[in-house]
Amino acid sequence: MVVDGRNILDSQQLRHLNFSCIGFSRRYGVGENSKIGIVSYVGGVKLSNVGRELLMKLRFYLCLMFLPAGIALGTVGGAAAANSAKPIDLPGVASIEIAIQNGMSIQKLPSNIVPQLSGETKSMFWGGSCPIGEPGMSSTAKPCIYGDLNAITSVVVYGDSFSVEWIPVFNALGVRYHFKVLLYARDGCPFADVKFNDWRGSIDSGCLPFRQNVVATINAMDPAPSLVILSEETKDTSPDGVLLPTVQWTNGVKKTIMQLNQAKFPVDVIFGEPSATSPPSACLSRFPTSITKCSSQSSVALGYHEFQQTASAISSVHAGLINTSSLFCFDETCPDVISNTLVHSDSWHIDESYAVLATKGLTSLTGCTLYQLHSLTPSSRHLLGQLLTGTDQRSVKKACSQSVTANGI
Repeated sequence: MVVDGRNILDSQQLRHLNFSCIGFSRRYGVGENSKIGIVSYVGGVKLSNVGRELLMKLRFYLCLMFLPAGIALGTVGGAAAANSAKPIDLPGVASIEIAIQNGMSIQKLPSNIVPQLSGETKSMFWGGSCPIGEPGMSSTAKPCIYGDLNAITSVVVYGDSFSVEWIPVFNALGVRYHFKVLLYARDGCPFADVKFNDWRGSIDSGCLPFRQNVVATINAMDPAPSLVILSEETKDTSPDGVLLPTVQWTNGVKKTIMQLNQAKFPVDVIFGEPSATSPPSACLSRFPTSITKCSSQSSVALGYHEFQQTASAISSVHAGLINTSSLFCFDETCPDVISNTLVHSDSWHIDESYAVLATKGLTSLTGCTLYQLHSLTPSSRHLLGQLLTGTDQRSVKKACSQSVTANGI
């Protein structure tokens, strides 16, 4: 569109450029855990590998030229609505949202973050001493164990690398509330029952049997887990290199959830994590005195994943919704730095230090599913109840309801 005689990108164009940045970084290995995310068709014509690379390079340069300015304009354009949002009154959530709000005027990169940028891709939690499964490895359902290792009560966390990144939180909760955390994870292998390209650009033949083995193992657990938590990247490419249709992805999400025996244990799904506009090491290093240029608009950072359809699919099969977007975005802004802490370790995953910062928030959001889930066992009800704090049950329930639909999801 044109503003004051200048060509300015509108929100839809920004969304496409944001995808271009993500696609480029996946295609050309920006970050340790790069993924394939390239455009295979233009005008209905399938591109050769050379054509794809040329197109991606062109789109990347456009992204570098226009995206920061476009996002900054979007922030200014939304100034009339600034400070209109109110923080969600949940422990750990409100404090992060207030920190985001207070940080909107901070332009200088905190000095403690500068050393982190060079090692950014290694700053995500990757299992600690327990190796995480990868393509080519065994499809046996063998868990990594965290939390209170001697506890009888257990919580299962299952998914791809987007489940691994939250383990520092659940490990701390397991120690505090005396439950064992069993992590079943395989890098690039989501819990959704779909056929797709992994982050190396090929089909992981071990992903399907791993998923089947994990589901069977969880269902056979005795005693049953008090809670099963699923987490994954919510969109990926099909074997022919194009993004999977949303309905195909959400059908795969529902299929796996329905395979889990919810009569024995409740199922929660973590979703709503925004992507960064570009790897923070690239953007923050480029704009160390104007870091808000690296922030994203929530409509861009969250819209790409089509989380509304995902949420609808999850709730339709009676699973709990843990919408984490309120831990990253507030009042239309999703910054790369919150409370002097680096948010992302690459364009998709979160930094381990930020997972620690968000512990109270994710604790509250997980506890909130107490109000969504039905027919809970006493063990499950007790566990979820421990995670919620506050004496006014009515206000807590209201805040929990707001968290589910935060940021327009």
